[in-house]
Amino acid sequence: MDTATDDKLASLKTLNTVTYALYALSLFSGVTAIVAIVLNYIKLDDARGTWMESHFPSAGRSAPSGGAWGGSSSVPSPGSS
Repeated sequence: MDTATDDKLASLKTLNTVTYALYALSLFSGVTAIVAIVLNYIKLDDARGTWMESHFPSAGRSAPSGGAWGGSSSVPSPGSS
């Protein structure tokens, strides 16, 4: 591999770590999940053709579904006080 490819992969790994951390923080503030989704879609073209490509769309799909599950679990059920 050449240095440019190594640098690109290192950058994508760092970005992926940051976005997963933002998803984890979204348990406390949902805004961070939105930031992570936007970052993933902005950088998706950079990840094309690398082994990291599969992480970008899946991360963008998992956060909204996680938010739906998290949001639905915080809605009180009828008859609860």
